[in-house]
Amino acid sequence: MDLTSKILTENEQSDIPHSAAGPAVLRVGIAIGILALTVRLALLWLTRSYLSPDPSEVVAIATALAKTGHFADAYGALTGPTAHASPLYPYLLSMVYRLFGTGVRGEIAQEILSCALASGVWALMPSIAVVCRIGKTVGVLAGTAGALLPINRAPETKGDFETAATGLMCALVFLTYVRCLRTHPPSAKGALLLGTISGVAILTSASLAAVICGLLALVPFVVDRRLGAIRLVFPITAALTILVVLSPWAIRNYLTLGSLVWTRSNFGIELNVSNNDLAVPNWGDNTVAMERYHPRANVTERRELMAYGEIKYNRQKRTQASQWISDHPRAFLGLTLRRVFYFWFPKMKRPIQVIAFAAITLGAFIGVTLLYGRDPILAITFIAMGITYPLVYYIVQASSRYVYPLQWMLVFLSSYFLWRTVRARRGSGLQA
Repeated sequence: MDLTSKILTENEQSDIPHSAAGPAVLRVGIAIGILALTVRLALLWLTRSYLSPDPSEVVAIATALAKTGHFADAYGALTGPTAHASPLYPYLLSMVYRLFGTGVRGEIAQEILSCALASGVWALMPSIAVVCRIGKTVGVLAGTAGALLPINRAPETKGDFETAATGLMCALVFLTYVRCLRTHPPSAKGALLLGTISGVAILTSASLAAVICGLLALVPFVVDRRLGAIRLVFPITAALTILVVLSPWAIRNYLTLGSLVWTRSNFGIELNVSNNDLAVPNWGDNTVAMERYHPRANVTERRELMAYGEIKYNRQKRTQASQWISDHPRAFLGLTLRRVFYFWFPKMKRPIQVIAFAAITLGAFIGVTLLYGRDPILAITFIAMGITYPLVYYIVQASSRYVYPLQWMLVFLSSYFLWRTVRARRGSGLQA
């Protein structure tokens, strides 16, 4: 079986327009996007969240870009050139700061930008449903639910990290991947397109690299064996295109930092902050360890980073964390198991948010199980994303913003579960 197979019932086929890029689907997506943006802007105005800025490393880099033109100072003034964050969002945010300043006006513009990016995620749901060939109704339901229910609101709307942009790029990568592999046979043009979008996605967030590698690794197994070499040529072409897109950033890092960093450089810091005698699973509760081990919060660590340089400092912290893990396997296992749980069932500000997100997660698990019975390859594609993306987040402190780039997938699969349930009940009622 391959992705080009149509495992559809007659009823499901009738719900699919003849053109996946039809104007009707586009209009519905735009309407959902406008609805999502309206809801989020209303919440921004009601909560006045822009009066409580969060000085993250991403914001610090964007501020340095706006003021000095240098991608630098992630850990504070004069801490120097950095690759702490993937580059695209800080550059985009720096344009906002150049236009509106770094005060309240800049914070408002930053949050509006994040709201717009998040709204784009939900606007894509109808197109994703059509490309997946499971009926536009599922996409409309998922998009409307996501638009009206910003359960994970702060990561969506605050804009102090690249979270909303990452969710949008994750959805775009998935949409492009499925569309390319639905083409029979998959074309070189499609591989170049997928590679370009994937490269941009990784430059938005390094965490998407694992998803993209997983999806490309699936290609030889999901494409029709009769296509022969195309099964290997397609993913190799896409992978080489990704390297071309990443090359300018890697070269910049080699010339500036002395190391060919293809994504970002901060893994050692995050691993060390998350695995030590003071560590607890959740980012919001891990304040003591952050203040002790993170160079943005601890002057001694910051001076050490400036003395050694960012690359060497991160290597040392990675070694330090690895040694702690080796010496404390039981404690590490306990932290990891709890981080796995909190990734899929994150702690949030209000109990209703926790309950709602848990319901969506459980609904998604059921939805992908149902989907497997109808289209195994599509279900495996979703499962591959769910397996690969969170791997790095199982070994660092948990946060509700880490799951956000997959939130659209959880809502989409939950919507599929709901849609299947309603159709089954209607069918039973008609038979009765």
